[in-house]
This record gives sequence, C-alpha cells and structure tokens, in this order.
Amino acid sequence: MHRHARRLVPITCALLLAAFAAHAETYDVARFEGVGANPLPVLVTIHGGGFANGSKGHAAHVGHGEYSAARGFAVLSIDYRLEHHRPPADPEMLELALAYDPSRSPANDAAAHAAVVDTKTALRWVHAHADLYGFDSDRVFAVGSSAGGFSALIAGITAGDMFTVDLPGDAIAPRNHPDADSDLQAVINLWGGAGPWIDKVDAEDPPMLHVYGTEDWLYPEGEALRDRCLQVGATFEWVPLRGYGHGAWNAEILGMPREEAILDFLARYDLLGRRSEATSATPGFERAAIPWGAMYTPNEQLAAYGMTGVVRAYRGQRGADLLLGDLQFARDQGVEVIVTLGGVSPADYLDEEAHLVLDRVHLELAPFFALADEIRPFIADGTVWGIRFLDEPHDPAGYPRGFAVDPLELGEAYALILQHLGPVRVASTAPPWYLAQVPGAGFAFGQCVHGRLPDAYEDATAFHREQSQLAHDHELLYVASLNANTNPVDNLTFFRSYRAMCALSTVDFVTAWQWPQGHHPEASFAARLADPSPAVQAEVAAIPAACAR
Repeated sequence: MHRHARRLVPITCALLLAAFAAHAETYDVARFEGVGANPLPVLVTIHGGGFANGSKGHAAHVGHGEYSAARGFAVLSIDYRLEHHRPPADPEMLELALAYDPSRSPANDAAAHAAVVDTKTALRWVHAHADLYGFDSDRVFAVGSSAGGFSALIAGITAGDMFTVDLPGDAIAPRNHPDADSDLQAVINLWGGAGPWIDKVDAEDPPMLHVYGTEDWLYPEGEALRDRCLQVGATFEWVPLRGYGHGAWNAEILGMPREEAILDFLARYDLLGRRSEATSATPGFERAAIPWGAMYTPNEQLAAYGMTGVVRAYRGQRGADLLLGDLQFARDQGVEVIVTLGGVSPADYLDEEAHLVLDRVHLELAPFFALADEIRPFIADGTVWGIRFLDEPHDPAGYPRGFAVDPLELGEAYALILQHLGPVRVASTAPPWYLAQVPGAGFAFGQCVHGRLPDAYEDATAFHREQSQLAHDHELLYVASLNANTNPVDNLTFFRSYRAMCALSTVDFVTAWQWPQGHHPEASFAARLADPSPAVQAEVAAIPAACAR
C-alpha cells in the first residue's frame, strides 16, 4: 500500500467476495493514528478500467486517498473482479444489459455485475467493522471513475437486496456480513454510466455528484442521467467539463481541483458534520421579524423610515470600494442586505452557444473575492442576508440572445461564490420552479405588478402565498417583491398589498422593486411612503407588526 508521510495506518484485509469462493481480493484502509473518540467519515475509492483492467493502485485514486486521509477520512481503496476472472452473473441481469447495449460482450457485462456485487460487499464490511476501526457508519461515501463510477452509482441507487450475490439462489457468505448494511450517504460519479439501471434513480437516493467531459463518449449517457435526476427529484449536481474527454483527471470541477471539489460537495450537503454551505439550511425560517424595505434605497432613507431590509447592487472596483462602508452602516442600523454582485445581465457571462463561462464570472466578481475576509463577518452576523447574482436567468425574453441559462451551469457560478465567500445564501432574481433546479440556490424571488398578474391569481397576496409555499417545499427561502415604480395602483392599494405580503408566514424577506433613485422618483418606494394620507400612514405603520414572526 502507498503510505502517506503523515503517519497513516494501513489496515490490509482479505475479503471473500460473495459466492465466488475461488477468488479473493484485498483492499486497503488508511487512517490517521490517534484519531480520538470521534468516528471518521469513510471514503471508498473505486478504480476504472472498463471492467477489464485497472487496480486500486491507480495513481489518481491513491493521490485522492492520501488527500482525503490527511483531512480526517478513513479511506477504503478496493479491487474487484475483472473480466479475466470470469465471474458468473445473473442471466436475467445479463439479458437486461444486452438489451440496453447489444455491442457489449456478455463477459464484460458479467464483470460489471460482479464489480457492483464486490462494491456492496466492501460496503457491508465497512458497516460491520465501524466500531472496530472507528468508522462513522452514517457518513460512508463512494467515489469511482469510469467503471468505478458505475459501481459507485449502482451501489448507491439500488436496494440492499440487489447486487448482493452473483447468481439467483446464492446466499451471502457468512464472512461477507450478510446482516450488515451497504448504505451510502453520497455518490461521486466521475464519468461513469448507469446503464440499464438508470430507472433505479429516484428521489430517495443519496446526494450524487456526476462529472463528465463534454467530449466524452459517455457524455450523452451523463445527460440522460441528469435528466432522470431532474425528472424524479433526486438530490444531485451535474458538472459538464467543457472540452474534456473521458478520464478528465486534470480538469477543475466548479473552479477547484478535483479532490477539493469533492470535499466541498460533501460539505455543501452537510455530510461532514458541518452546516450546509450551499442551501437554505442557514437561519431564516425562525426569526423575530423578517426584513422589509425596497431595492436601492439610500442609507439616509433606511434610517428615516425604519426599514430593516434592502437589496443593493455593486459592480467593479468602485462597487467593491462602496460595499464595506454600506455593510457597516447596515450593521449599525440593524438592516439586513441582499447584496447583488457584478453585472445582472446573463448576456455578460454567456458564450455564443449560450453556455455560462465561469472564467467571466470569476473576472467580474474578483474585486469582491479579494475582500472575502472582510465580507465574511457581515455574512456571519446576518448583515448580509444573501447574495444575488443575475437577473431573470430563467427568462429567454430577459436578454437579447433568446436563451435561458442552464440551471446546472448557474449552479457552478453559485459554487464559485460559495468557495470564496463561505456559507451564505445565493440566488438570482428568478422564481422557485427555476431555482429549485439550480444546485446551491438558497432562496427564490417572486415579483409582481398589479394588473400584470397571471389570470390564476386574484391579487398580489395570492400570488406570493402560492409561490412562497412552492419555495419552501423545495427548501428555499422566499423574497416577495412588489413593483413600486411602474405599478398603476394608488399608494393605499400598494401598501395594503405590501403589508399583506409581509404577513404571509412563508415569506422571508419583503422588498419593493424599483429603479435606482432618480430614474422614476415620482413612483419610488420612498415617494409612496411619504404620502401624508392618514389611511396610507396607518398601513405603513402596521408593516413592522406584519413582519413579526
């Protein structure tokens, strides 16, 4: 076994695989000495090789194992039976595989079946030996490449009684722990397919990370897997690597080295014992009062009218120079801020084929990333309620190219923001149905104007009631917005609707959409607030009570 310089302890164990008693494999476990009382998360690494060759000594997997062990994982690196071992397989399974892809050989299909059987056997070993070796059986993850990605994926999405033995009627050998679980809490699939078992993917599967090069011959299968995950509501992230073929070992994933990106993926789904960094697990559903205010409101008006929330926009170095001062003012006033970073037009970040270019995102947001250490305290104390990136990425009419932004590509941009700024809610100005498809989204926007509501809604309150519930159903917070500028209603009607929005229990932040001050001053939120009518002022005075939770 490859030994890490930082005192890793190798534990080499013989494993009798399923009913194939004539063949035994070994696997290695690496962990730190003196890990203490806390059980370690387990990472099972599975090599590729088309089920015909390869071994646990693959350099990339060894390197990944060392990286992960150095960061507090127990790492299990496994071998499994290959085509030349001539493993038997369930004839019904072989028939299914042949119908899916007639070009494959029965011997290779049998080896693929055996690889999953062997993977599940290794997982049972992990669960059976958790107490002995200090494993955390509630945090067992598998990462596999190519054929290994297939094995990791199928082990993660199939029931415990599938792929447990080679042939129907066989029993799991006693040495292979028939009573132990083979559960996984996450699957990292690096350019591996799902084959005929793609229909086993469902909403109950553990979180999955699927990574494929766009020039990989398996890329279409990866797209099919993505579509299946979306169709059934599975928890997953799908990362296309532009221009890469099969085995994209040197490619960055979401702007990070592969090993770091996988660790980041596990952390985002709160699988490492830390709060999720990319979802609405951040505080927000339970609070004394939700923030209320308007977009682009100057600091002096925030204080004058007692607003507790504002949406602001910052771009370039000038924006970066203003941001910290504005956040300090907001902190002093008890105001929560949704900070818009960079240009809001999706067209600024798209190539000619309407793909979001991550390098453009990084260049645009670089002035703010440079201030990350100074911004994070404002995130930690709640002054920064969330980060907003892009306007209406869901709407082809929203910018000249006539395309909507791919939700998964937008998720890559969110991951970049999270990588630099740490745990913070991130979203775009888009509705819940779209943002529910974007990995890492933490909240959704609902916007409406009187007289422009869809026929299904009686008024703005009915619209926000339904949309906010939809957001919460997808574990997204919800920002309710009522247009202040181009809204044809009088001030009394406006504030009655605004107050009613604040009172909705499923709304988490209330704002009024308006152009920056000076563009439409006659209908700005502040101008409406200044209406001296007693009826209007009574509605305004009732807003803080409506925001109480």
